[in-house]
Amino acid sequence: GYPYSLTFSLSNALDGPTVIDSDDFSVDVGSPSKLIILDEPLFAFGGESFPRQPRIAVVDAGGNMIVEDSLALAIEVNIRNNPSLGVLSRGDSYYLRRNVKNGVAQFNSLSIDKAGERYQLQYTLVQPLSSGFEASGIVITGHPFTVEI
Repeated sequence: GYPYSLTFSLSNALDGPTVIDSDDFSVDVGSPSKLIILDEPLFAFGGESFPRQPRIAVVDAGGNMIVEDSLALAIEVNIRNNPSLGVLSRGDSYYLRRNVKNGVAQFNSLSIDKAGERYQLQYTLVQPLSSGFEASGIVITGHPFTVEI
């Protein structure tokens, strides 16, 4: 997690400050182990950007957000449950991957083109390889939502 800091205080009477605060630092238990949905669509209108765009956090085994070196991580989104064979897109792009910045992937301009009930989005953590990205096996599925026309 981030930010943490320590406060040191002196009980002896010395010249100078008696309380010293450390610089902020983060604590990680290890590599990414889980995704947490911070925001997700609750409803949508066909062909229009979701009013509420997904935000996905990457955390370690201790529940701390992975904030250091997180630019090497990305989240891909796809439709997990697709009742009307809708197409998920991002504005004028079909690029459905967002880099993780400060522990969070923020999607924008996502939409589904067809009306349907119980659509579900699935998010997958991907890590870079020299030839592209590889799925990590860390996946989370969002709650069902309706797309209306």
